[in-house]
Amino acid sequence: KVDESIDRLRTLLPEPRNPERFEELLSYLEARKPAIKDYNTRRINREYNGNGVVEKANDILVARRQKGAGMSWSIEGSDTLCALTTLWHNAEWDSYWARQAAA
Repeated sequence: KVDESIDRLRTLLPEPRNPERFEELLSYLEARKPAIKDYNTRRINREYNGNGVVEKANDILVARRQKGAGMSWSIEGSDTLCALTTLWHNAEWDSYWARQAAA
């Protein structure tokens, strides 16, 4: 119901505080409309809505390590940690570093 949501946003915020960001949001929604699912309809049709597998992978690959007390991560550091942890869990650690050494 992206079109309805965009109309509702325009009604609720006819004069947004930051018009550029507001239009950016609306453009984002419009551009991704085909990929935005109607979860209620999917539920009624007994279609899968969850992303449990993705969430669990994130938990294993990144979140557990980064949620330590007092930790702070940059986007670059987080991405790097995720990439390295993925190599490890996919049993590609040694082959990746061997390829790096050969390059």
